[in-house]
Amino acid sequence: GDRSYCAGRGMTDAFQEALKFTLFAEGGYSDNPADSGGPTNYGITQGTWDAYTAAQGLAPSPVDRLPLSTAKAIYQHMYWEAGHCPDLPEKLAICHFDWCVNHGVGGAALTLQAALCVFQDGQIGPLTLAAAGRCQVWPTVVKYLALREDW
Repeated sequence: GDRSYCAGRGMTDAFQEALKFTLFAEGGYSDNPADSGGPTNYGITQGTWDAYTAAQGLAPSPVDRLPLSTAKAIYQHMYWEAGHCPDLPEKLAICHFDWCVNHGVGGAALTLQAALCVFQDGQIGPLTLAAAGRCQVWPTVVKYLALREDW
């Protein structure tokens, strides 16, 4: 199977590919009353934006003022890196990143572990990463996507 790693193309290239996929689905600003997540911009919720601005020592502001460049930084730090995406085969990393965004990093870790048939503790550590490093990527991605759909 395909064993290309993010490091092979460079994390930036793999992250940009993942981000392009996710931003296409997330779009720009939205405040749909049917969406329980509340207002979002580039898929970033007001709560995530508030947490980011607080951590940066910035004054709170409405999420509709979130610049795209800052949204990219949030995605890289809070989802790509927090989800250990740079440590995964590229195609699996892109799939996992999108689920980190939509299901949370912890929930996505459980899904990744289920797809890799390893102990599901929600913590991506050496055993999970070793399993990812030796997996057949496409069958693992297909299984991961099926688990997402089942959820």
